[in-house]
Amino acid sequence: MDFLIKSVDHAPDDLYEQTPLRGRLLRKIAGPPRRPEYWLAELRTPVAWTNDGVTRTIRQLILAARWEGTSIGPGAKIPVNISYVTDEAVLESEAFDSAQVAYVAIGMIKVSRAAHFWWRP
Repeated sequence: MDFLIKSVDHAPDDLYEQTPLRGRLLRKIAGPPRRPEYWLAELRTPVAWTNDGVTRTIRQLILAARWEGTSIGPGAKIPVNISYVTDEAVLESEAFDSAQVAYVAIGMIKVSRAAHFWWRP
């Protein structure tokens, strides 16, 4: 499923100017037990992230529905927690832990109903 995140909040300054974010939801992935569902996502266009004076290229995200009782799925239009994947070992794993990602923002996601669909701004 493809997704669009048009806006973010409580984000690093460099993320605001790089939105909207478009990408593909790759698969569900297990994470910390506080949330029942996380998604590994791939960005269509990588984002640059500067943290502690070091700039990194971010190609993958971990996304989680922000509100209890909501989920990321076809046709969803909901707020999500956005984390950058900082350890690419997550890509081959069935689970991740908080040391492998960096929580960065809240965003409003729109998920396509079709298998592949790229939104335009």
